Amino acid sequence: MTATTLSTYAASGYTLSPSYDELDITATGGVGGSGVYSNHFATLSNAGTIHNSAAYGRGVVLTVGGVVINRAGGYIDGHYGIITDGSVAVTNYGTIRAVFASVFAASGGSVVNGGYASEGATITGGAIDIRGAPGAVTNFGTIAATVSLGAGGRVTNGAAGDATALISGVSGISIAGGAGAVSNFGTIQSLGFGMSGVYLRSGGDVTNGAATDHTALIQGYVGVRIAGAAGTVTNFGTIRGLSASNFGRGLDLRGGGVVVNGSLNNGGALIEGYTGLSLAGKAAAATNFGTILGVGDLGGSGVYLGGGAALTNGAAGHAKATIEGFTGVETNGKANTVTNFGTIIGAGGTAVRLGSSTDLLVVEAGSTFVGAVIGGGGTLKLDGGIGRLSGLFGAEGDVTVSGSMAATTFVDFAALRIGQAATFTASGNVRLTAGEAILNSGSLTLGGKASVTSAGLIEADRGALTIAGALKNTGTLAAAGGTLAVAGDVTGSGSATIAGGVLDFEAAFTEDVAFTAKTGVLELGRSRGYTGTITGFSTTAKTSLDLDDIAFGKATKTTYAGSKSSGVLTVTDGNHTARINLEGDYRGSTFIATSDGHGGTLVRDLAAPTSISTSAGLFAAAMAGFGAGASALSSPALEPWQAARAEISAPRTHLA
Repeated sequence: MTATTLSTYAASGYTLSPSYDELDITATGGVGGSGVYSNHFATLSNAGTIHNSAAYGRGVVLTVGGVVINRAGGYIDGHYGIITDGSVAVTNYGTIRAVFASVFAASGGSVVNGGYASEGATITGGAIDIRGAPGAVTNFGTIAATVSLGAGGRVTNGAAGDATALISGVSGISIAGGAGAVSNFGTIQSLGFGMSGVYLRSGGDVTNGAATDHTALIQGYVGVRIAGAAGTVTNFGTIRGLSASNFGRGLDLRGGGVVVNGSLNNGGALIEGYTGLSLAGKAAAATNFGTILGVGDLGGSGVYLGGGAALTNGAAGHAKATIEGFTGVETNGKANTVTNFGTIIGAGGTAVRLGSSTDLLVVEAGSTFVGAVIGGGGTLKLDGGIGRLSGLFGAEGDVTVSGSMAATTFVDFAALRIGQAATFTASGNVRLTAGEAILNSGSLTLGGKASVTSAGLIEADRGALTIAGALKNTGTLAAAGGTLAVAGDVTGSGSATIAGGVLDFEAAFTEDVAFTAKTGVLELGRSRGYTGTITGFSTTAKTSLDLDDIAFGKATKTTYAGSKSSGVLTVTDGNHTARINLEGDYRGSTFIATSDGHGGTLVRDLAAPTSISTSAGLFAAAMAGFGAGASALSSPALEPWQAARAEISAPRTHLA
């Protein structure tokens, strides 16, 4: 590298000769007039003053790119500070001042402003504008201008433990044309109307602060906006939208992505704006451990979900997480999920407003809602805790929950789901209309002395769902891996399905039952009065009938008579006889009767056996040509898969 030194003042400008590829301007040197010009790749080191006062004048022009080091005390000034059609690497420890662009690079480049020991470095006036290829800007001092990267890139403002770095312009940081990445430990702010503190127009990620640095601040008309593609925002400090209109969002993710506000060890993180957080896009998700505030007096939400998004407020053991707004949480579009471990407050009277029947609200034990909770016809899941339900599915789809949380009424929900860790008992009348559902994976007891009426779906996915009294059912009763037990009489024109698990009817039951999976148990306390039809009964012993009122003993036998489409399975203990209607062709079946372990008879259908054991009980081989009276001896007791009977009340008395 061939260098030349300028220690005097070149008043009319300075053009670097092609003989040199480096110009060093000392503290006593300087350039006026047309500034510094090079038509070849060059390095400029400046400790003096470069000033171009002409209209649209350029302080430094590097036509094909180069390197600029503006040392402490160095000053570069012009309509354009530094401009190149190529790529440039700028390191500034002094001052760069411009009207239009402090640094303009048409083919990518980088800017480093200051350092740990040089926080007085300043770039002011015109924007840092890097286009054509990804750019990189690192700031430890002050950039009083917009940082604009037109082909993606990264901006780092400050460092852990260095909170003095400042980027402040009409727009704080704008990155387009490719994914952007912003790491902020100081302050980034926009001063222009409608502008954002950080705007990533093609997706990207923003980290504000760190686990040990909570003072970082990003603010603007909109604090952070990410559009065009998915974004990731991790906030340990403050992100603030300053506008008093509905457009003033603290954080606005328009293309989906992930937001984490605070951490289990940092509950001080804050996102606020007229609407605190607006999140839309498929698979968008936000987790809040700190505070999200919507500060609009007459509107605005703490969190707005725009469709297909998921929000989790707090975590197990972390109930201090808070979301507050005129409406605490509001959803629009379909398939949104809101999970609350902490507190959601609606200052205008509504804590949560779901907008779709496909939305889900998950309520964790100990969580709090201040204001109405409106379901929009969606699903309410009580995921944990112990308590009581009252007014279940009243006229407006209401249910009041108390116990592990303050008494809260949930309005306009079409489905109630009980989680695996939850235990609830419903008091008062229970009424399900068409389209409403109760889905249980934990422990749920309905009815008792009150009535239960259902035209919808009552389903046990896991765990035990018990209806302790009578049930009027014109909808569907279902076991899908769990146990649904009904202690009282079942009336109505409904039906039942078994897709694994157990359906247990202690009293009268006459509705049709369909086995829709390979396994499952239908238990009938009064099988002698059962007049319904069973479909889908397995021919490989995977499903079973548990007949509590047919005693198992030496006199017990099963017979079958039927046609290609249907028939009747008869089970008798000599004193009591049940006649079960089966749909399908069972003429080649072998029905095995064994003890159910509590006095009744368990019936399964095996394929024709190759050998027969006579030690366990009685069976009847009902095969083509054997006729209705065929019978023989039986086989093994309960298989390992056989579900145990759900205990509903006291042991049953088998009436003669």
